Amino acid sequence: MVRMSYDPAVELARLRESIDARDVELVRVLASRFELTRKVGELKARYDLPAKDPAREAEHLEHLRGIAMEARLDPEFVTGVFDAVMAQVVLNHQQFRF
Repeated sequence: MVRMSYDPAVELARLRESIDARDVELVRVLASRFELTRKVGELKARYDLPAKDPAREAEHLEHLRGIAMEARLDPEFVTGVFDAVMAQVVLNHQQFRF
């Protein structure tokens, strides 16, 4: 019987490759999301609607925090990510106001 040895460097490389692939997915998802919010920004600017909808954002964030807990993610981390995304969305929307 041939015994194969475990090489942690091979496993580490495999895991890092998977992480890198997920990072690419994250960037693509963000790009897709910002394309959608660009369309929302154009619509809001055309009809002079407010850039932010605090009630909708709060409700959606609570939904995301629940999903985060189910996924065993820190809801505070998810809140930080959501806040950063929303801050960028508002900045992007402001470009349509001028």
